[in-house]
Amino acid sequence: MAAYGVFQAACGYEYHSPKGRLGFAPRLSPEHFKAAFTAAEGWGCFSQDVENGKQQAEIELKFGKLRLRTLSLDLVGNKQPTKRTLTIAGKLVPATLTSTEGKAEITFDAVVVKTGEKLQFELT
Repeated sequence: MAAYGVFQAACGYEYHSPKGRLGFAPRLSPEHFKAAFTAAEGWGCFSQDVENGKQQAEIELKFGKLRLRTLSLDLVGNKQPTKRTLTIAGKLVPATLTSTEGKAEITFDAVVVKTGEKLQFELT
């Protein structure tokens, strides 16, 4: 169990099921990062790539379901994004972006991501 704590710290993982909040702040290679995560009702994979001023991230649910309202990401290079795009299973989702102190917070109406679906977002 102690090793799992180190894994969570390296991922900068945060999760609050009742609030529908999921966040990542990778500490190792944040420009090209990939790691597994677990949630109350499922598990999956988080990946992030940063290139040419774009920070792209993806959450792919491998099993179960994931109820979300808020995503939180550390901004790589402390850039202040002005645009955001959020899709779930290929469908555009209206979202609000707030960024302060090197963190981006994306809020949206509650959604449920199901097994095999991907939640993808891009900050520019």
